Amino acid sequence: MARNKKLKKHGQGKRSHSKSGIYACILAFLSLSVLGGITALAFVYRGDAASYIGGLGVVAIALGILGLRFSLRGLKEKDKKTLFSKLGIALNGIVLLLFFFIYLEGF
Repeated sequence: MARNKKLKKHGQGKRSHSKSGIYACILAFLSLSVLGGITALAFVYRGDAASYIGGLGVVAIALGILGLRFSLRGLKEKDKKTLFSKLGIALNGIVLLLFFFIYLEGF
């Protein structure tokens, strides 16, 4: 009697990573990159940066919020690994907190 080699311990198949979690991590790194770029430009221009810098900041915030939504969606996927979803929650949360602190510093 031949054994089925595709089955793992106790008949469980191989689990893959959540695609939504992977997308969330990609969005987090994009948002962090935009944040780093606009911060560097603000230092170079000594605070007199053009208005498109603010527009890029809004885009980075939108990427962070979208990444957070993808992270939460990735946690709900069944039979998937949640490492990237949890990492996406942490990174996108950090991005949004950084923007919140930048906003508070403006007052």
